[in-house]
Amino acid sequence: MHPFGFQNVEYSYLKAGIERKWNRFTLTGKIGLAAGYDVFTVNTERGSLFTANDGKYLDLSVKMNSADWIGNKRLIWNSDALGFLVDAGCNVRLFKGSYIEASVSNVGSISWNGNIKERTADTLYRYEGTVINNLLDTFSLSVKSVKTLESEFIKDYYSQSRKTNLPVHYSVSLNHFWAENTWHANLEVGKLDGKYADPYFMIGCNHIVTNFFSAGIRIKKFSYSGWDAGVQTGIKLGKSFGILLYWDSVGGILDDSREMNWSGGLHVRWNLLN
Repeated sequence: MHPFGFQNVEYSYLKAGIERKWNRFTLTGKIGLAAGYDVFTVNTERGSLFTANDGKYLDLSVKMNSADWIGNKRLIWNSDALGFLVDAGCNVRLFKGSYIEASVSNVGSISWNGNIKERTADTLYRYEGTVINNLLDTFSLSVKSVKTLESEFIKDYYSQSRKTNLPVHYSVSLNHFWAENTWHANLEVGKLDGKYADPYFMIGCNHIVTNFFSAGIRIKKFSYSGWDAGVQTGIKLGKSFGILLYWDSVGGILDDSREMNWSGGLHVRWNLLN
């Protein structure tokens, strides 16, 4: 039961950045505005369940805190949940068609305003059962309901604001182009800034079909689950505007029990200084 921690943050963002090249080196920096949609956090300070060897009693020791934002939820723009984030990255060209890239992204936070339901469960509880010596005693037996037990050690209260740090994303990737830059392969290793997040691994291959369209596949080992396959497609409209659509959970669609492992996204890029 302990240690345990979970945070789910849903948000959208708009980023603007600049890129600077020196010979084989390229540095990038971005700053963005984040708009939150939903957040839920839960963590434990202690938690254990003990049963006596002879079965005469059971001890429960738990202290758990949670927070759930129940304010206005808007997907694209939400003035009740705004924040800022920054990215930084660099890449080095190794030889023709190959480069290595390192980045840190989504360094920032969101301030949530409105009703935030916070709950604390704190108890040291011993249950020793009920002794029944006579069958007739069961007619007058009083057993506490679940709601009664909850009211003794679960306390709810509300606050008006809360700040949540966004999960920082660290990554290093090796990229290679060949066949006159019509094929692209990459190997990526990364880590989300979470206490219980494992490093993730991804390998992908992308075919640039035309100057305006590309498609590829990717295989990924997630931070919180196992391996899965994915697909991606890119559309380039002119020299300045591009769209990347990807879905990393093909197996999750085929297996309903893996619904919590779904992962995908839509990236829109507009080059203002082309």
